[in-house]
Amino acid sequence: MRQVLTILICSTIYSCSNSNLKETKSSDTLVTNAESDTSLNYSLQPSHIELPYLGNETFDKVTKGKTIKNLKYFGLRGKIKSITETENRYRSDDTNSGVISEKTFLFNEEGSLTLYVDGDTNVFEKSLVEHYYYNSINKLSKIRSKSNSWNDINLTISEYDTSGYLINETLRFISGYTGEDVLYHYKVIYNYTDDYASLDLKFQPITRVFHSEDEITSYRFQFDSLGNYIRPGIKMSYDKMNRPVSYFIDYGCGKNSGLCLSVIIKYDNRGNIDELKIDDKTIRNALWSDNQHYKAKFNNQDLLIEKTILTGNYGKSNNDNMTLTYDYEFDNIGNWIVMKTYHDTKLLSNTVREITYYL
Repeated sequence: MRQVLTILICSTIYSCSNSNLKETKSSDTLVTNAESDTSLNYSLQPSHIELPYLGNETFDKVTKGKTIKNLKYFGLRGKIKSITETENRYRSDDTNSGVISEKTFLFNEEGSLTLYVDGDTNVFEKSLVEHYYYNSINKLSKIRSKSNSWNDINLTISEYDTSGYLINETLRFISGYTGEDVLYHYKVIYNYTDDYASLDLKFQPITRVFHSEDEITSYRFQFDSLGNYIRPGIKMSYDKMNRPVSYFIDYGCGKNSGLCLSVIIKYDNRGNIDELKIDDKTIRNALWSDNQHYKAKFNNQDLLIEKTILTGNYGKSNNDNMTLTYDYEFDNIGNWIVMKTYHDTKLLSNTVREITYYL
């Protein structure tokens, strides 16, 4: 089987290391490579700056690369059973203005996320509950989520072939807010070529669907000589370690509301992204821009300790620069249990974790 099998399982944001570029001979190699680490060291903490606009929904679903939500995804250590995370916000006079966020994470003994609850106590009173279910080999088989603010329910059921590729996906959305029972309920069937380099997606309605029954969408996955996924409409540049250092997105440059962005990325000596600059060249009807420029510093545990926002959205100038610093306390396993965020010397927020472990 061709090299493309190995590359398909790599994350769309984090490039594969050269050590992963091996000739794939069987489907067994695919599963092994999917569970292996890359040679690069990226921080996965909540404040981590990820590379924007590089997602490919179909590619991500098929490969299940960066979308696997386990202890490694969250940058956690040990056999964690649950985390309760509470964030308090402070006013300019250092007075506690109350809890603004409460989050709960539950993990199974294999380290995969089984429950995520996000309760936001702001004026919109948003909250989200997500359940994750797995099959006998700990692959994600079902996601059930409910938004308490709108009383909406999403259900996704996934099936895989013996090589670990997604072959069927059933999606259902029920809205409690509109009073309608089922807004959509359909199945997506993934038909691959023998080398898994391309596939056809067929949309099969179960009740009501926005696609016709006969509609088929085709995708072809292409890779460069080093095995990096070639994203349509995006020109990528890499450094000597095969890490993305710049890319230009042309999804209709010169056309009104066509996405047109230039992104520059720099890394520290541990592989963390310590600078990210987005130059937005998109033509819009409104006076809005996605220009961004961040600089960041990390400690020897790859935790974010400083982030400087040099430019922001909505046409802000360099006069709006702001530097945030982060201070941590740790448990005896090495996971942080307190994170304080400061602007200059002012405490902005205090996030506290309660962590329980499997015995």
